[in-house]
Amino acid sequence: MQHRSDRLASLLLKEVSVTIREDLSNPRIGFVTLTRAEVAKDLKSARIFYSVMGSDEDKKRTEIAIRNAAKEIKYLVNNRISMRYAVHLTFFREEGAEHAFRIQKILDQIHSEKPAESGEDTPAGEAT
Repeated sequence: MQHRSDRLASLLLKEVSVTIREDLSNPRIGFVTLTRAEVAKDLKSARIFYSVMGSDEDKKRTEIAIRNAAKEIKYLVNNRISMRYAVHLTFFREEGAEHAFRIQKILDQIHSEKPAESGEDTPAGEAT
């Protein structure tokens, strides 16, 4: 049964992504990345997780826009997939990707500062 829920999760991510990108004409929806989907064992409901890149205002505005468009997204996605029951979709914003992006930015900054310091400590004639 796990195989079916994994396939449905993958299909839902694809269809929700297409729906948000092509079918919704809401300018309040910013740069959205769907990160994962968790499908219930009975295949009747799914949790869709997404992240938003941008300012806090962009994130809040996108979250409200997705919440307001949730019924339309559910309707369009369920019309595209052929299931015995309509899948109930619930949307959750994740901070994980944004957090990873901030950490990577800090690491890049540290890395760019480090070569200047390490060149002074290296004895002449030794390769780094």
